[in-house]
Amino acid sequence: MKFKNGIYPKLTDLIDRSTLKEIQDSLAQTFETGVVIIDRKDKLHIPLGSVNKFCMCIKGTKEGKKRCSEFLDKIKEIDKPKELICPMGLSCLVTPIITDEVLIGWIVVEGLLTSRSKVLSLVKKLPSEFDIARLTSVLKRMSVLSKKNIEARKTHLFSIIHLISTLCHRKYQLDKRNIELSGLFEINKTIISTMDLRKVLMSIVNAAATTMGLKKCAVRLLDEKGKALVMTTSCGLSKEYLKKTEVLVGKSIVGRVVKEKKPIFVSNTQEDKRLEDPSRTRKENIASLLSVPLIFQNRVLGTITVYSSQIHKFTDDEIAVLSNLADQAAIAIENIRLFVLRSEGIISISQSLGETIEAKDTYTKGHCENVANYAVAIANNLGLPEDHLNDIYLAGLFHDIGKIGVSEKILLKPGPLTLEEFNDMKKHPTISVNILSPIDFNKEILSVVHQHHERVDGKGYPYGIFDITLGARIIEIADAYDAMTSDRPYRKALSKSDAIMELKRCAGMQFDPKIVEVFIKILEEEKENQ
Repeated sequence: MKFKNGIYPKLTDLIDRSTLKEIQDSLAQTFETGVVIIDRKDKLHIPLGSVNKFCMCIKGTKEGKKRCSEFLDKIKEIDKPKELICPMGLSCLVTPIITDEVLIGWIVVEGLLTSRSKVLSLVKKLPSEFDIARLTSVLKRMSVLSKKNIEARKTHLFSIIHLISTLCHRKYQLDKRNIELSGLFEINKTIISTMDLRKVLMSIVNAAATTMGLKKCAVRLLDEKGKALVMTTSCGLSKEYLKKTEVLVGKSIVGRVVKEKKPIFVSNTQEDKRLEDPSRTRKENIASLLSVPLIFQNRVLGTITVYSSQIHKFTDDEIAVLSNLADQAAIAIENIRLFVLRSEGIISISQSLGETIEAKDTYTKGHCENVANYAVAIANNLGLPEDHLNDIYLAGLFHDIGKIGVSEKILLKPGPLTLEEFNDMKKHPTISVNILSPIDFNKEILSVVHQHHERVDGKGYPYGIFDITLGARIIEIADAYDAMTSDRPYRKALSKSDAIMELKRCAGMQFDPKIVEVFIKILEEEKENQ
């Protein structure tokens, strides 16, 4: 039975060494002979007090170490209880430790039913480096158990083996569940922090590879026509392997996964005829693979595939783990897709409404787009998260939508506004929120739009508040700068340098001084790059 590539930890990870030592000593006392516990992933685990003294004499020599090493290789081929004769003539009972149908180690009881005469005859043939007198002396003190006692103590041994397997199973199941939950947590954490599909997919492949204990993983998504799978994100795969970017639905393994809507694994890529080009997997050192579909509401979005460099038959349990991750990944991918569609729809609406405003107020042509771009530049410079940048952009596009409800006579008036006219103008942020609310904008965007004419000194409108959202303070500065540098019915555009001077003058009164500083830095860098 092959050890799973990284899926199962070491025996000493499942049971601590002190517990193994107690088990080993208990068995040594029961059998009155040497006991060795071998870890599937480690070399011999040999607490000195539990090893047959005869064996310790042998292992203390170069020739002895060599012979014992060769014997160890034989032990690692055993997957059921078996008696073996070691190179020194000792009859050893080798019992595998198996948990979850996986071989993770062995217990070797040394010196059972050993014939003294047989060992003595072997000892005489040993190279001169062995201390024959000492070996003979140790041999005479060795206990040789009767067959009746052996059978009874074998029963005791098998009960100990069962106990070890049970302990390993419980610890493994707990560790495996923790790893799986950790993978799901990493995916969810990424989803919460960003709506960038590339970053989310990278989180998914890394989480899947880590959870499955493998190094290679890939996500393929269906193209717009639903005819082919496109390699989208991967880890651990070479550039050469990634050159083939598309797989037709129904072809090869991943294509069959999409068509059949169920997981498929290949335990040996060089023998499975379902693979179109086994030479590619051979060059990539892929011996086995497991691919599961990404399904959302019975609709296949793509596949997630993990690859093993060792020949391995994936268990139902492993398939279930990767399928759980795939379910979470499918939800994330679909949510991002809907978010993008919603954003594109909102932007389309904004462009239509913007055109309506510009038709009504020709002096503000391109104003909302300019404000949105300036605001995003400021927010990005401040280090705001990506989803916040999107909110800032939308707030910039929509901040003046409410001017639809303001009379053209006021918007296009060439002179100063009367108090009554200005009071009407101050209503446009509230009108904007009333227009946007039915479109299901989030509260952050609505707050920014509603507050973009408030001031840090509390003398703004519509409410004259001091506690202004960061987004509103950003939009306010971007809005003021673009307004100052554009022609208006009541004045000509200011130069950029004069507008910057005005921003500095009003910092701390109308504008947040820190944001003014950031924005001026952006404008200066922009000027240098022209």
